[in-house]
Amino acid sequence: LDKHSTLVVNTANFDPMFKERLLRSFDDLDLATDGILINAENYQALRLLEPKLYECVAGIYIDPPYNTGSDEFIYKDSYQHSSWICMMLGRLEVAKRLLAPNGLVFVQIGDQENHRLRLLGEEVFPSRKNSVVVRRGVKNVQAQFKDIEQLALGHDTIHIFAKREGLR
Repeated sequence: LDKHSTLVVNTANFDPMFKERLLRSFDDLDLATDGILINAENYQALRLLEPKLYECVAGIYIDPPYNTGSDEFIYKDSYQHSSWICMMLGRLEVAKRLLAPNGLVFVQIGDQENHRLRLLGEEVFPSRKNSVVVRRGVKNVQAQFKDIEQLALGHDTIHIFAKREGLR
């Protein structure tokens, strides 16, 4: 481990006694690590981080379900609009509490919920800094012009919100 100090070790592969000894070997586990990996449902993860990181986070990037109704994802992607809004409201409110006073939140979304997300973000955050259109899914511009459906759905929008007004 001395040669590979940043090597990630999955402790699920070790017995409980070893895990306990390993964790006790650190005087301050937070000081010894420079990041946190949480494998959990994102709302629960945000709530877990909230007491420790309250108003400390410089930036948050959220890539929520686009609510396309598609079955090709491992997560639920077919909410009623009102359920999707409630789900996102809870996450944006916790994200706002985690942000430092000069913090920003970036939320990437597809066309299906783009307008709802923008309105919701403007309700939760005092300032929308910008919205950026990003290309996705199509390998080249020529392919887009062959199929108008590909052109229409070949982008996402990233909305950027600030924790406070007047942030530059």
